[in-house]
Amino acid sequence: MRACCLGPRRNPARWLRISSWCLHAGQPIERIRAGITPCSLPLRSQFCRPVVPGLLRKLIFLTYVAHATRANRSSVGSGARMSCRGELRHDSTSVTCMRCSAAFKLHGRIPVFLKEPVTIPPENHRSNPIGAEFETILREGKDFVLHIGAGVSAQRYPNCIEFERRPFRHTDVIGDAHSLPFRAGSFDRVFAFNVFEHLAEPQKAAAEILRVLKPGGSVAIHSAFLQAVHEAPHHYFNATEFGLRKWFSSFEVERCHVSGNFAPGMMLAYLMSSVINTAKEGGAALDNVMRLRNTTLGEWADLWAGTGHHPGGFEILQSLPQSAQSKIAAGFELVARKR
Repeated sequence: MRACCLGPRRNPARWLRISSWCLHAGQPIERIRAGITPCSLPLRSQFCRPVVPGLLRKLIFLTYVAHATRANRSSVGSGARMSCRGELRHDSTSVTCMRCSAAFKLHGRIPVFLKEPVTIPPENHRSNPIGAEFETILREGKDFVLHIGAGVSAQRYPNCIEFERRPFRHTDVIGDAHSLPFRAGSFDRVFAFNVFEHLAEPQKAAAEILRVLKPGGSVAIHSAFLQAVHEAPHHYFNATEFGLRKWFSSFEVERCHVSGNFAPGMMLAYLMSSVINTAKEGGAALDNVMRLRNTTLGEWADLWAGTGHHPGGFEILQSLPQSAQSKIAAGFELVARKR
């Protein structure tokens, strides 16, 4: 599998193009800033539309391209090592490297740098807000941001590249966070909220983020600690603060703290909701679910302290099928044999 590397080229007087938006770099920058500038030369792409000035910066980063060599078989997903620096050409269905002829499909107008077929997210998929601090950064537009795992974002920002494994309404590029298809030193900031628990090799993804950041660039992530299994089977890690610091040990960590969305009250509400919902999904009778709902935190605390009896919902949870217990268990036992 090959991957592509998107980012600024050394020679800016070359073609700029991505999907249905295209622009000839020879146009005076004053005209581009002043208003809509049509393409003036024949395009290799079948598409041709005028460029909205607010999209200019995103276009430059998306359309100056370099290609990558075949990935090591042991790498994750579409991981690749950047070396082939071929320009990309695209038509209505694919993107092709003009140097090594490697081809990548388009999903609609989104370039896809994955080995496996693209999966469509459900229509009711919801994404959590990223928080006022980070929305402000995007809204101000001062920094060029790579947003990994953006999901169903509320708004499209011209200074933000939304990178996903699945196509959402504002997705710009589909690929694998373990092998980001961007040139080194391309971004001022990287956001990855509620992503790292779903990565098979989080340290590898952290190294990729380090590579694509400009010197002095920053990364901000939210990652699970006390959370039930979600988006199975791609929920691999719940990390402590020490785990996060290990993953990002190559960075200068400015802060690693409990943000408001992960505060203990939210954790308790989330876990209790997960327990109740898992009991329902696991086949518990309605009256048993109600017994579970009516227990108190004090009863459970007394059980753990050895000063109380089993609360009314204890046996209900203990008797759930393994498929249900695995979502809300305290841990797992594994027994394996050498091949």
